[in-house]
Amino acid sequence: MKPLSSVFNFEREKRAIEFLMRSGEWFVVSGLRRTGKTTLVRSIAESLDLIPIYVNMWEAPIENLSLDVYFEMLKNAVASVTERRGIRRVLNMIEKISFLGVTVEMKRKARISMTEALKTLCRRNRVVLILDEVQELLKYPEAFRYLAALHDILAPRMSVVFLGSIASLKRVLERHESFPLYGRIGEEIVLKPFDERTSIKMLEAGFDECGVSVSREIIEDAALRLGGFPGWLTHFGRTYVLMRLRGEDTTLDHVIGKMEEEAAAMIYGEVARALYGRRRISSYLRILRYAAEMGEISVSEAARIIGKVPSTAITYLKYLLERGLMKKVDDRYKIADPVIRRVALRPDFEREVKMRAL
Repeated sequence: MKPLSSVFNFEREKRAIEFLMRSGEWFVVSGLRRTGKTTLVRSIAESLDLIPIYVNMWEAPIENLSLDVYFEMLKNAVASVTERRGIRRVLNMIEKISFLGVTVEMKRKARISMTEALKTLCRRNRVVLILDEVQELLKYPEAFRYLAALHDILAPRMSVVFLGSIASLKRVLERHESFPLYGRIGEEIVLKPFDERTSIKMLEAGFDECGVSVSREIIEDAALRLGGFPGWLTHFGRTYVLMRLRGEDTTLDHVIGKMEEEAAAMIYGEVARALYGRRRISSYLRILRYAAEMGEISVSEAARIIGKVPSTAITYLKYLLERGLMKKVDDRYKIADPVIRRVALRPDFEREVKMRAL
């Protein structure tokens, strides 16, 4: 994990997240993918005198993700932390727990044992549980009922940070008073892409650290074309330096082309994951393709493209908006990430996404 001192920018967010973790708050960090959520939160947690536990829902293939798999991942994360820290008592409490292939009664007992293990861990020191890509759990209300019970038992000795690559995770988790986490989540910190000036500073700082001289023109053009996403800026900088060391062509088009070639498969998987289980995936992909080609799309244009009434088209657009694939500017919708937009223009985009989603 990157040292906190190496995490560029986000000074206000660093102070806020540190305060919330130390206070035992349950809070949300939202933002589009590659805005730096995971790196920022994990780096802060590792820098504090806390016991950090990290669970990433995207580590499980989407076709295998289930409530039992989630609990198994949580158990494994707790076991890993306690083993690494030599906390044998907690490790003994959970190492025989299993949520896979056992009876309902055994699963209930396993959850009780998990709660007792976390309670014991919290008596040793404050715990911060980081749950990444939480939107993957939205179809499993039982997971959030368990978390709500943990809140009532362990807060503020245990802080929970919910990370989500959607527009506003807090709004989704507290959509209605009947939702388990309603009233239990405090702040929501939303990370946004950098502006052009900050993107330039990040690239300059990165190249200086690597001892590589890069023209101002390349840095400015790269900052513009990558949309201010820290993840893409980092990827570009690493690709440029490696290509320079290998004596390859480091013109901007060539470096970004190389970077996007590597990123394409990852983006196909991300879009497929966002659309997994949705009916009429082709309609979502046609909307994305049109927005990529034209730069934006309106409700009426979306309705025409998918052959539905405007109210149905709004449902499709809202879903893409909520999942962080699009953003709304006035009454138009755009693909939020410029790299995703360029990948969506590839001839094999629809085929590659469907192959992963169906």
